[in-house]
Parts: sequence; C-alpha cells; structure tokens
Amino acid sequence: MALAVIVFSIIVGMLWGGRIERLINLNLQKVELVLLALILQYAVAFSATLGVPILLAYSEGILMLTYILLLVGLWFNRHIPSFWLVIIGVAMNALVILSNGGRMPVSPDALSAAGLDYYVPLLQRGNLLKHTLLTENTYFPWLADIIPLHKSFFPGGNVLSPGDIVLYLGVFFVIQRAMRKRKSRRRLPRHRKK
Repeated sequence: MALAVIVFSIIVGMLWGGRIERLINLNLQKVELVLLALILQYAVAFSATLGVPILLAYSEGILMLTYILLLVGLWFNRHIPSFWLVIIGVAMNALVILSNGGRMPVSPDALSAAGLDYYVPLLQRGNLLKHTLLTENTYFPWLADIIPLHKSFFPGGNVLSPGDIVLYLGVFFVIQRAMRKRKSRRRLPRHRKK
C-alpha cells in the first residue's frame, strides 16, 4: 500500500506541474535508522518462513525496537513541511502495536468487508507475526486495522488503520510540497535615488 501511495503522490505531483527531481532536495536525515527498522521488521516477518528460531523467539521485542528506531529516525525529519503527519501516523500505529504485544490488531469485520475472509483463521491461530485478531481485550481498538478497502477499490484488498491514513496523507503532502517547491529568488538591492 505504501508503494502505491508514493507512486500516486508522484503522479499527482507531476500532473500539478511538479518535478520529480526536486524530491532529491528533501534533505532527509537519519535515514539509516528508518532503513534498519524496516529491515528488522521484514526479517521478523519472514523468520517463520525461513525457520530462523532466534528471530521468532525475540520477535515481540524486535518489533518494539523497530518502532522506537522508526520514530527516532522520523523525528529528525520534523523540519520538512507536512512531515509531522508522517510522524503522527507512525506514532498512532506504534501505540496500538506496542500496547498489544507487538502486533497490529485487525478487525475480522473489516477483513470480511475487504474480501479478505481467509485471513481470519490465520489470525485466530496466531500464524501472522505482525498482526493479531481484534477482540474485546484489544487496547486502543479504534487505532487498529479497522478500515476496509475492498478488492474492487484496491487490488487485492486491504485493511487500514487510522494511523495508516494519517501516515499516507503525510507522505502525499510531503511529496507534493517537495515536487512543487520552487527555489526562492534573490531580490536585488534597490538603488536609492539621490
């Protein structure tokens, strides 16, 4: 979904007269923290498939660490206009994930509405490392994955959290501002008449 948002944002930026090469001037800082967090998240997600018992044994702690790294890395970029939306979206997701044992709760009703019913048994058995089933014991259920995107609207279907929406809006606005930003013109000093 994140890749689709980025591509959509770039296309809209170009339609509005923005230039893609201006994205280079975003001046992102501490990118290595964000990349490390994402690499660790994917390593944990694939650890079950790869059969790496060390990652599985510490998956909850590793996932919690990744959100801390992610938030710290993003905080260093708060100087970028509209980036605060990205930080707030990630913080919303981190709150619900960290409060629920390192897993994002997912609404079974939202999965059904998105045409993704086949995920419900996987969540019930605990087979998905980054997600869990939303129940009456879930902390912050209103921040969980509760917003369905049906397959007819988004290829493959999806379920989003309110944090995802805020995060994606932030990404959209950051890209729009970066692509449309013009270099400020230097004003020439006025000559005084004597």
